[in-house]
Amino acid sequence: MKFILASQSPRRQALLKKIIPEFEIIVSNVDENIAEYDSPVDFAVKAAVKKAEAVTEIITDPDNSVIITADTIVVKGNAIFGKPKDEEDARRILGELMEIEHQVITGFCIYGGSLKKRVSGYDISNVCLKKLSDNELENYIKYSGCFDKAGAYGIQDMKSFENNNVTGNTVNFDIVKYFTGSYDNIVGFPTEKFSEKFRELYK
Repeated sequence: MKFILASQSPRRQALLKKIIPEFEIIVSNVDENIAEYDSPVDFAVKAAVKKAEAVTEIITDPDNSVIITADTIVVKGNAIFGKPKDEEDARRILGELMEIEHQVITGFCIYGGSLKKRVSGYDISNVCLKKLSDNELENYIKYSGCFDKAGAYGIQDMKSFENNNVTGNTVNFDIVKYFTGSYDNIVGFPTEKFSEKFRELYK
């Protein structure tokens, strides 16, 4: 039995290695947009399931593979924020999120190959960003590498959480004011909830 992670995110790969040391990477390249969904949680879970279905179609031996997928979104109210398209979009997203508690939701899916069983789940964390000055905002957008992150920010870049059993960079983009819930979920993979569902798959 081999494990496959359908994600090119280095952060997601590093988090999964805490649970499963060895796995292959196969990117689904599926369109993550979901046309019909009942809630932001439903959106995230359906996107993860869609990725799992796409990978099942392209691998040669799905019956001997465990496929793992995830999709992270940032939510304020019912508004869903994915990755910014460009600088203007990043500016808009961060402007809407600053000083307002919002949610980070990661949906995930595990397809159990020969078990012919699929389980899915999600986790929700709360985050509040600091108020950035215009200059800080422009520097953040220009230098932080925010374009591959849902909500246009990455908590793993925030030095505030270095000494809180959290490993992060020490770059000067310390914009998270506080968070509650799973740190790993905010980074992009809810290791705690995933572990629970992973055990459920083999019950």
